[in-house]
Amino acid sequence: MTIRHKNKFDKQRRSFLKTVAAAGITPSLLGASSLVGGMMWARETEAAEGANKSLLLLGCGGSVDEFWRPRSDFSLPSMTAPYEFVKDKMNFIVGGKMSAGGHGVMWHRFNDGSWSQDSFDVNLGRTIGENHPVKFLNLGVESGTGLSRQGSSFVPTINDPETALSQLFAGGTATSTSNTSGQRDSKLSIVDAHKDAMDALKQKLGYHEKDKLDSHLTAIEEFEKRFVSAGSTTQSCGAPPSTDHDGSFDQKCSIQTEIAILALKCNLTPSVSLAFGEDNHNFVMRNGKIAHDSHHNYASSANYEADVAYMSTMLARVLRRMTEEGLLDSTVVTQVTDMGDARSHSNNNVALYMAGAGIKGGQMTQVSSSTTQRDLFKTAAHLLGADQHPNYRNWNGSVLSQILS
Repeated sequence: MTIRHKNKFDKQRRSFLKTVAAAGITPSLLGASSLVGGMMWARETEAAEGANKSLLLLGCGGSVDEFWRPRSDFSLPSMTAPYEFVKDKMNFIVGGKMSAGGHGVMWHRFNDGSWSQDSFDVNLGRTIGENHPVKFLNLGVESGTGLSRQGSSFVPTINDPETALSQLFAGGTATSTSNTSGQRDSKLSIVDAHKDAMDALKQKLGYHEKDKLDSHLTAIEEFEKRFVSAGSTTQSCGAPPSTDHDGSFDQKCSIQTEIAILALKCNLTPSVSLAFGEDNHNFVMRNGKIAHDSHHNYASSANYEADVAYMSTMLARVLRRMTEEGLLDSTVVTQVTDMGDARSHSNNNVALYMAGAGIKGGQMTQVSSSTTQRDLFKTAAHLLGADQHPNYRNWNGSVLSQILS
């Protein structure tokens, strides 16, 4: 009998359940660890081509067009120079705007100012993330709240790595994983917490899948080791950085980047958003300085130029790690910001780009001044097939067909 599917995601769900049942994965084992669901989802999607993951980036601070826009020979000026190693994967979208560019309107960044509809990352959770252990993951570094929203309610941005890890790696079954308050014991490794579930899962997997699972567990262990060696613990990482600690913002960007990488690599979620800073610019960046000072109170605009280049370095590191982990070919990366030149609080020539699966890399695309983040969101949704889902929020923009490969 031919099965009639509602849409491609209904078909995926049915196929996923069939795969799980054929592998002898019980509902209790599937619920015991998010890693189990992630591994089984990997089996379902491994042979698929094209985009199946989304990474949404926010780098606050705006830019100066002459220092951001690639030159005619595609060499990069100071504010985009940190992207040199990965520019062949990127499409710099120049000439566009942000919806309501400026200070104090964070809810526009991953949205378009709507007070009643999903932000882009959350809507992907309702569509391409519907069948995953974690629907969506929204991470931040000093990004405050009010960035993502689910319908009429704000979804708190996770600025604390411990909270992000707890959300990602839920379901560890060992009784020693919880302390008296019911929270995950940060002294017990994630791998140890999931040992029982992983041992049971290995009995169901083939050689290739066991090898992949081992690589995931190794990546998790290495992350935890780096976490500790950096002088941090999962309980203290969420504390606001001290203004006299030059490396705090950089360190937190690195930690949240690695959590995003783990989430995508282990197939725990297909929708990750990662925000560096907030659009009031009251976050501490390089040299213990508040970002807002770089375009208001410094004696020279060179400080603003340096701060934007620093922010580009943080964002470029995300793309580098995506490339190193082999994730960029299956992930649509969409980067937005908060305004154009922050010295004048303009909303022209805003720094935008897309990269990864389905995107023409190694070029700059001039767009009209009516182009905003809505067009980028619609383009990413098209590449991911999210527009085929009944829960899809139709962005009132246009697919940027000129950037599609």
